[in-house]
Amino acid sequence: MRSSSSLEQRVAYLEIALRHARIMASLLVVVGLVVLAAGFGSRGGQVADEVRTHRLVVLDDSGHTRAVIGRVARSLSAIR
Repeated sequence: MRSSSSLEQRVAYLEIALRHARIMASLLVVVGLVVLAAGFGSRGGQVADEVRTHRLVVLDDSGHTRAVIGRVARSLSAIR
């Protein structure tokens, strides 16, 4: 009889541990989604101290090119 009560205690402990693991996994998923949403939401207002590029194209709100700064040929640079 002793082994069956020990087995019941072990199963009860495992059920509790599984419940805790499921709760922690759910919380981790929620926190991950919040972090992703915050990351995507804050991209519009970022300002960089320095930008390095070989070519810069400035677009207007409708997506049309308004200015291009960059190399035209190997030794020439241009601003259009």
